[in-house]
Amino acid sequence: MSISEKPKRKQFSIVNHFVAGGLGGAVGAVLTSPFDVIKTRLQSSGYRLEKVNYGNINLAGSNQAVISTQSKPYSAVFSYMRYMIKSEGWPSLFRGLELHLLGIAPSRAIYFAVYSNSKHFLLSTGNLKDDSAILPVASSVVAGFTTCTMTNPVWFLKTRLQLECSRYGGNQKGLWRTIQNIYKKEGIRKFYCGLTASYLGIGETVINFLIYEQMKIKINKFYNRDSSKSFYFSTYVIASTLSKSTAAVIGYPHEVLRTRLRQQSNEVLGRERYSSVTQTARMILKEEGWIAFYGGLWTHLLRQVPNTVILLLTYEAIIHYLEH
Repeated sequence: MSISEKPKRKQFSIVNHFVAGGLGGAVGAVLTSPFDVIKTRLQSSGYRLEKVNYGNINLAGSNQAVISTQSKPYSAVFSYMRYMIKSEGWPSLFRGLELHLLGIAPSRAIYFAVYSNSKHFLLSTGNLKDDSAILPVASSVVAGFTTCTMTNPVWFLKTRLQLECSRYGGNQKGLWRTIQNIYKKEGIRKFYCGLTASYLGIGETVINFLIYEQMKIKINKFYNRDSSKSFYFSTYVIASTLSKSTAAVIGYPHEVLRTRLRQQSNEVLGRERYSSVTQTARMILKEEGWIAFYGGLWTHLLRQVPNTVILLLTYEAIIHYLEH
C-alpha cells in the first residue's frame, strides 16, 4: 500500500464510526425518551421522593410533585408516567426529544469518531496492545472532554424544556423563545451552565468503556470467539449491560448536580439558587440529605442501561458490517 492510500483508510474509518455512533445514539434516544424525561424531573428540586399515605402521586404545592416511596421504585416510576399522561398528555413523555435528537446524534457521532481515532493513534505508536486498559481510559477521556465542550448548550436547553410542566402550552415556551429568553435574561455564558459537572461525568464514561472493552475481550476469549469474523450479539449485550450498570451507579450524583445547575433561576429570590458544583452539593446535602444525590436513580437505570445496550449494539453492528 502506498503512503497516499493511508489517509483514505483512516478517513473512511472515522466516517464509519461517526455515522455508526450517530445512528446508535438516535435509535436509543427515541426508544427510551419517556424514561429520560421522568429522570430529569426526579433529579430536579421541583420533584422529590417522599413517604405519603395516599396514592402514589400527587402535587404538593409550589409545582412540586411528591412520589411515594411506599411502593417499589419501579412502581413509582410507572405511576409517575401515568400521572404525566393524565395531567399533561402523552406528548409530555417525549418533551425535548427533538432537541435531544439534535444533540444526541452529533454528540455520539463526535464521541465515537474521537474515541476510535484516539485508539487508532495510540495503537499506531506500538506502545500499547489491543487488550491494554490504558487504551479505553485515555481514548474515553479525550472523547469525553471534546464532546462535553461542543454539545453542552444543547443539553442545557433540553433540560430546560423538559422541566416545563404546564399542559398544552401555558407557560411552556418553544425552543426559539427559550433560547431568546435565556440569552436576554441570563447571557450566553448560561448555555455552558453545568459544563463543570459534565466534565465530572467523564469519570463515569471512563469506567463504562474500561469495563466494556475488557468484558468484550474476556467473553470472546472464554467462548473462543473471533469477533472479526462473526457478530456475537450476546457478547455486546452482556458487556454493555454490566459496564453501564456499574458506571451509572458510581457516577450518578454528578447527574443530579448537573440537572440542578441547569434549572431555572429562582424567581422568588431573584437570583440563581445553584451557582457552582460545590455550592450545589452543599445545599443539597444540607436541605435534602444524601439521598437526594440518588433521586431518580432507578429511572436513570431503566433508561440508561437499555439505551446504552441499544446504542452499542447498533454501533458495533454497523462497524462490523462496514469494516468486516
